[in-house]
Amino acid sequence: MAVDLSAFEDNSGADLSKIINLADQVVGIEETISGLEEALKAHKSELHILRTKTLPDALSEVGMSDFTTEAGVKIKIDDFVSGGLPREGEKRDMAIRELEKIGGADLMRDDLSVTFDKSQHNEALSLRASLEEQGLAVKFGSNIHASTLHAFIREKLRAGEAVDYEKIGLYVGRIAKITIPKKK
Repeated sequence: MAVDLSAFEDNSGADLSKIINLADQVVGIEETISGLEEALKAHKSELHILRTKTLPDALSEVGMSDFTTEAGVKIKIDDFVSGGLPREGEKRDMAIRELEKIGGADLMRDDLSVTFDKSQHNEALSLRASLEEQGLAVKFGSNIHASTLHAFIREKLRAGEAVDYEKIGLYVGRIAKITIPKKK
């Protein structure tokens, strides 16, 4: 970044040189941070593959689900579930039907959502049927908290039951949980 400082009198040139140096420092630090963030993203991706694919597969090949190294590092393979019910539409309805089919109906909680104008506060206290009779827009649906859904599916996994995870909107896999011994 070349700037002609001769147009400035007295200390102005020195002051501008300082500002230019500080700006260059900021740009250098931002570039360093950007590079570190990219490296961190790559390392996280590599770690994810090691924990969810490579290490579980390696232990499975030798018929083990846990292992402790000579250094005391404990490796345990667990099942994991991630994702959640589709947000809306036919896919959500299909996911809920699938959960009901495999015994998850008791997990669901009904949600009732009604949109009111500010002046309609008292009407919000009425029952769903009363609201529909009044012509108000009522949205009714079922929901399951994500952690409850994940726990339910993990139980099904451990019991060896067949579940169509994709239909429910979930990803199921194995993950290596690593426990590093505390240093003395």
